[in-house]
Amino acid sequence: MGIIESLIHLPTAEQWPLIKPLILLMQVFFMPFMGLLIVSSAASVAFRLAGKSEGLCKDLIDLGLRNPAAWFVFGVLPLVSMLFLYGQYLFEQPIPIADYLLRITALVLVGIGLLFVYRKTMMVAAGGLAVLLLMGGMFHFLATVSLLAVPERWELVELPLPFFHSYQPIVHFKIFLAGSLLFTGASTLVAFFHWREREVLTPSDDLGLVTRLAYGLLIFGIIPIPALLIVDLATAQFFTMRSDVFALAFWMLAVLLVTGVLVIGMVMKQHTRYAWPVFVCSLVFLGLFAGRQQKQITIGNQEYERVTHRRVEEIRAALVAERLELYASAAELPADAGEQLFNRVCSACHDFNTRLVGPPYNDVLPKYVDDLEGMTEFVLNPYRVNTDYPAMPNQGLRRAEARAVASYLLLRFTGEPVGTEAGGAAEGGGEGNP
Repeated sequence: MGIIESLIHLPTAEQWPLIKPLILLMQVFFMPFMGLLIVSSAASVAFRLAGKSEGLCKDLIDLGLRNPAAWFVFGVLPLVSMLFLYGQYLFEQPIPIADYLLRITALVLVGIGLLFVYRKTMMVAAGGLAVLLLMGGMFHFLATVSLLAVPERWELVELPLPFFHSYQPIVHFKIFLAGSLLFTGASTLVAFFHWREREVLTPSDDLGLVTRLAYGLLIFGIIPIPALLIVDLATAQFFTMRSDVFALAFWMLAVLLVTGVLVIGMVMKQHTRYAWPVFVCSLVFLGLFAGRQQKQITIGNQEYERVTHRRVEEIRAALVAERLELYASAAELPADAGEQLFNRVCSACHDFNTRLVGPPYNDVLPKYVDDLEGMTEFVLNPYRVNTDYPAMPNQGLRRAEARAVASYLLLRFTGEPVGTEAGGAAEGGGEGNP
């Protein structure tokens, strides 16, 4: 545990705005896949107990395990990523989020490992234990996520993993299971009847059973969700119930309504024509569910977010000031630095009166007579101005050096000092590229 904590640091100013979108993206990957894995594995084990064909049982387990990379990309990788992302988001807060997610990751890994054993041996015990471990891992994951929205309860959790700190984890887990039934039913129809590249081991006599299974999963997934959403809103913390949370709940119901209409159409007409739209709708539903959870976490931690954002900005300002001071102290140039740099860097391509690789300085310097800073910026970051000449390459100068060159060139052109090379270097040192 100590090793994991040592790898998690306070996010930088650039990382901070990305943490919550990345967490949501990882949840959108993780939850549908885990739901598919749990429900399809449970169905496979149940059919195995009922004596159905081994091909059917393997096809069902392959909905989540067919591609070895899928369980890693959509299962393990998002969970490990959230371990570090939540660790950064709640850095130095009194909740061992890294410990919780590491233990949940262990449960999920053991469960997935047992599923591979079940697929190879068709041992019901291995499959059943795998389903229980995956369900336990997902329950505790959802319990951990719901706990994050109520910081006042963080110090009350004394068990190795959050459990019944409120009714919310139970309600969220039931919503997740219902959405998983919906997603697995749609995935079953797509995989068996609309994914032509997929080799199916199920005997043709059992395809009718597969259709009935998919319809049953869809129907039993849709029916309880409206009531569960009402209970969820009723049991949530009052301060997290803002208009955007209700809006997400409304969109969940709207997506569910569209899904229900499509499912009824398929069941009544006994076809699978709407399998892909139902698949997309179920995925959107689970995505909205994850988004609503993330929104509640944001509301519950808004004071902490302000404090952390201020701290991140203060650290950034301190680092910038330290760097500027370092550059300024290292930017002291001799009085003739501008002339030296001109002879070493510029004179090979430029002259004041003659066209060389670049234009004569007498043609381009007039517009910079009263704009030393503008010329300094051009020397630092050159760009093509005249198509008759090639673009000037970046010379890799520090700002102090660029300013010294610009001052020297303007002095040569006008005959009047625009800014001393050394003084200009000390004044502007460190603000640009080293």
